Amino acid sequence: MIIGFVQELSSMIPIPSFSSNKGQMFASKSQEVGSELNHIKDQLDLLDFVVPIDNLLEPGVAHEALKKLDQFTIEKSVTKMGFLYQDMIADCLSGIQGQCDEAKVKLAQGLKAEWPAAPATSPEPMTVWIEQRKQKEKTRPPHSSIYDIVTPAKPSRPQEPASLPRTFKIDESTAEIFSRLFSKSQSRGPVAWAAFAEAMAKLGFSISPKYGSVYTFYPPDSMTAKKSFTVHRPHQSKIEGYRALTVARRLRTLYGWGEETFQVK
Repeated sequence: MIIGFVQELSSMIPIPSFSSNKGQMFASKSQEVGSELNHIKDQLDLLDFVVPIDNLLEPGVAHEALKKLDQFTIEKSVTKMGFLYQDMIADCLSGIQGQCDEAKVKLAQGLKAEWPAAPATSPEPMTVWIEQRKQKEKTRPPHSSIYDIVTPAKPSRPQEPASLPRTFKIDESTAEIFSRLFSKSQSRGPVAWAAFAEAMAKLGFSISPKYGSVYTFYPPDSMTAKKSFTVHRPHQSKIEGYRALTVARRLRTLYGWGEETFQVK
């Protein structure tokens, strides 16, 4: 639709070629938005979601990363990222309407309707932008918008009979490692990275370093689940806090593991 509109418009009135230094509205305003986002982007930390990058393939991780990005933009720019661009485009369309009205007046006077150059403007201070957005946010409808980050509905699938997860007969020290990971207690202790790697090796997993501090664990042939497990080794070589929750959740998702999976010999 946009391409068709531009093609039809260009047959009626000369359209200037793109230029970043002639005060063109969309070029200059989009650069302003990009400059603002570039100014604050270094303050955004998404490492928990994208290191290793395979994390984004886990259920709900990409959704949570988008939610954090959305909340970060609201905190720094007072509005959602989508509204930054929507408002910018609305300003451009308003300016185009003014230019079209000016061209119509010239045509009515028998003059040549040339495309008027947009006036060059200097960027306003960020404090002015923030105040303007605060006022605009008050006028937005309270209902949800197309820019809200929502959880996509899962397609309905016929239920399949669930297979019971495999249980492991292991020694007491190894059982203690997985007990800490899968424990629902908030006071569970940390798990040393070396101990976790050794415990996975005792279950038959092979371990392969990838890049930096990223490691991939490959399940043994005896396991039904064949998907590998990639994880980032913590800087302090201890799996604790939210990292322990993340590791436990991914192991549960990939292999169906839980506290009941591991039994002392």
